[in-house]
Amino acid sequence: MCYFSVSIGSSLSFRIPFIVQGIACCTLAIGVPFIPHSPRWLVAQGREEEAWHVISLFDPEGAHLQREKIQEAIQRERGYHQSLRERMVVSEDNSSGYLHSCMTSVKGNEHIAAVMDAFGKGKKGRTVFGVALMGLQQLSGIDAVLFYAPVLFTQAGLGSRKASFLASGVSGIVNLLAVIPAQFYLVDKWGRRPCCITGGLLMCVCMTVIGSMYASGLAKQTGGRWTVIAMIYLFIAV
Repeated sequence: MCYFSVSIGSSLSFRIPFIVQGIACCTLAIGVPFIPHSPRWLVAQGREEEAWHVISLFDPEGAHLQREKIQEAIQRERGYHQSLRERMVVSEDNSSGYLHSCMTSVKGNEHIAAVMDAFGKGKKGRTVFGVALMGLQQLSGIDAVLFYAPVLFTQAGLGSRKASFLASGVSGIVNLLAVIPAQFYLVDKWGRRPCCITGGLLMCVCMTVIGSMYASGLAKQTGGRWTVIAMIYLFIAV
């Protein structure tokens, strides 16, 4: 959209993309109420028939297997919360002193107790690892690459402003197209761990190649220019 509106000499050059984005946001807001609830949430609320109906809509062949997995997960979750409540009762019975009583009252909140339990003995490492993994995912550079894509493509040799905007638009399309097979096939069929490891290695290779090309000046040559552009697209797709 920016590629088509960049040549407009008035304020419509930036207003048109905002209008199109606003239409997309309104469409999403209108469509959200029609999205069915999560089957797991429905089972937790006791609305099992609705849950199985939703599963059958999206996965008719594997509905039975999904049903068993959800039931097992809900049972484990209920058992965990039951054991957590029992430990909270024991802690209250053994409380003494005003300060300890205040701490016990805070821990008496089941949600706070669940969070504190995640950092308890034997679980702290896994919790910190999960938080660090999400943080490193955000620091991997994808937002910077998408935001500074016009600058990167200009430095790679796409001199005209329209060409850099076009390349940036293509990067958005690549990002969208890469999400489709990842969501519908790779994550469930291949597994999250192999996807995370393979994706991290490929992103590392892409960033290393891009940085080396810019540092050595090879990005200004024809072959190096297209190598940088290809690596940027591959990085976005991964």
